[in-house]
Amino acid sequence: MARKKYNLLKNLFHFWTLLNPLKKQQFIYIFFLMFINSFLEMLSIGAVFPFIGALTSPDLVFQNSFFIYIFDLFNINQSDNITIIFTFVFISLVSFACVFRLIVLYIMTRFSFSLGLDIGYQVYKHALYQPFLVHVNRNSSILINAIVTQTETVVFSVVMPFLTLCNSIIMLLGVGIVLCVVNLKLTIIAITFFIILYSLIMLVTQKKLRQ
Repeated sequence: MARKKYNLLKNLFHFWTLLNPLKKQQFIYIFFLMFINSFLEMLSIGAVFPFIGALTSPDLVFQNSFFIYIFDLFNINQSDNITIIFTFVFISLVSFACVFRLIVLYIMTRFSFSLGLDIGYQVYKHALYQPFLVHVNRNSSILINAIVTQTETVVFSVVMPFLTLCNSIIMLLGVGIVLCVVNLKLTIIAITFFIILYSLIMLVTQKKLRQ
């Protein structure tokens, strides 16, 4: 098992070294967007609790020192409709987080296909520089089909799943931090439950696949 993990890390590092400087910059840029996406998710989840508080007990909102500072800054008093303001802010945060999530997904998809295009180009370029006798004895249609198939495999089975996994992990860490701040005990219980549940699902799935 340790050997497989070592080989996986070694292959990922080797794959990273094969990327051109532009693709490396784009890759780092995508990770930066993932962290922004996670931060927006944290804001949208954190905004749920003030929103619920404004709906259930609007008077309690004015007892919070942070909201008192915000209200004084924007000259908001108790005569204003706090529920409408909090609803507007909450919907705006959630909508912006959803739009940004779609933008990140779009950028990840474009990057994956662009990377696949570069890989296919490099492989085909390497094939063209083979000796003349190799080209004589080789069917060009088979070569092109193999390049297209392998490139699609890299894009759909390696690059996109890896980026999706990284994005999900970063987002889960951000959400987990917010939940820990709200209720640490309940968050630990929920995380433990889901870990046990997914472990059982993996064990059952692996047994069925072996059969």
